Amino acid sequence: MEKIQVRTLIDVTPTGIARYQLSKELEHSQQKNWITLLQAIELRSLIEFNQPAVCETLDLRALGFGEKHRGIHAMWTFVFTIDRDFAYADEKSPVGLLMHDLHEVPIIRNLTETINMNRPVFDTQSRFYRNTVVKLL
Repeated sequence: MEKIQVRTLIDVTPTGIARYQLSKELEHSQQKNWITLLQAIELRSLIEFNQPAVCETLDLRALGFGEKHRGIHAMWTFVFTIDRDFAYADEKSPVGLLMHDLHEVPIIRNLTETINMNRPVFDTQSRFYRNTVVKLL
């Protein structure tokens, strides 16, 4: 089974808060971004994972993000396996279809992410604004 890593600068913290509560607005929005990410990933394949997305603060240099996202920022990493090999492969990349599926999917911004975003979407393609990087491990 193929193992895939998604790194994003979008707050996709899995909180488990599925229903809106006034006192937990942030956690509800984080959960909605997490579910959006999972649903977009599972358009082509069922996935399995041992750990949900984890946030760490890192220097983004050489991690493949857009040129506008430099320096030390919060980054969420999610690793999963898929139910069959080559589910996301296209002629250019073993994860090309997943990058296509995630690109421009709307998200909720202004949570705990540390980047400035022009558009509230997962961006896997822009040279300048790429906020999500996908790779086969």
